[in-house]
Amino acid sequence: MALPASRITLSSKPVAPHKSFSKPDFKAKAAHVTDRFQYVDMWLRQSGENGKSALVYWRQAANFYRANLAVDELAKPLTSYYCILNMVKALLVSTGKDMARVQHGVSGYSAGAKTALSNEYVKFKFSGVLSDLSRYFEEPVSGSDECTLLDLLYNLPHIHRAYCMTIPSRSKKELFIPLAECGFYRIDGTGECFFRGTLTPGWSVNRTKNKLPSGFEIDPTVDVGALAVRRKKRFKWKGKSEKVKITNLSKYHRKLRRNIFQIFDAQEKWYLKRDTASGISDGLIDKNPCVIAFAAMHRLSELSRYDPDKLSRHFNNRYGWLLTEFLTRTLDQVLDDLASEITGCEVK
Repeated sequence: MALPASRITLSSKPVAPHKSFSKPDFKAKAAHVTDRFQYVDMWLRQSGENGKSALVYWRQAANFYRANLAVDELAKPLTSYYCILNMVKALLVSTGKDMARVQHGVSGYSAGAKTALSNEYVKFKFSGVLSDLSRYFEEPVSGSDECTLLDLLYNLPHIHRAYCMTIPSRSKKELFIPLAECGFYRIDGTGECFFRGTLTPGWSVNRTKNKLPSGFEIDPTVDVGALAVRRKKRFKWKGKSEKVKITNLSKYHRKLRRNIFQIFDAQEKWYLKRDTASGISDGLIDKNPCVIAFAAMHRLSELSRYDPDKLSRHFNNRYGWLLTEFLTRTLDQVLDDLASEITGCEVK
């Protein structure tokens, strides 16, 4: 019989997954702000020499963000890309990375005569801003990866529903499983802890267990109400030392965050990404959404600069609405992710 489990706490606060991958502050209260750019600007000014060096990039990103509001869809890829590029530079410089003379780390090209997302390719390079961002998220960098724009957009949780509504071949191949009430639980009477989230309506059915990624399972400790998913791996939460507990939690959380992601306007949920073990193989890209968004926006910015006629044809295609959703939502998504990443706080 499975043992019951109870939610762990820090400073009387239930512990939940954190938006920051690299340096989450689990004890800090969430920062509820009206302007993420202003909040991070303040934080960088108070964060030593690296933070002050990152300010020029962060403020440049804010300028591009505001400029983006005033341009049409054929120009938005340019202002959007340079906004993302400078946000990423601010993140890297704030951690001590030198951005002097650094290349972007990505390029693209079109294949075939037909205007289609499947014919737009992105090449990930071994060095540059994007490759440094991949290394920041502890991803392997080969310098030989290539992906189509069709697949890149498929792997972004903040536009995934729009993608599945727009691309018929993948309408029944949802890549992300939404989880609510996510937290960390300790098996009663032990020091063994694990991550758990509750399946939402539409997913809270027994057949979902066959769609879970490797390393996850239906939680047998939950026997009433909606089904719950947990990570099989455990971490230790015992003893008097809070520092040791947080260290163990942080290591576990770092690996967990390779699998779960949040959407800026649905922060009560986390999205668990399926993998080949769950029956998804076509189009799967094992990279962080910030890396993927950077790469996809770069390709669209190339089209905006060098072939606006083809970009216009993309917008006039059946998936034009999807591209509009991507351009409309992506800056807010990356801003939300990187504001928390830079500060280590839950910025909301």
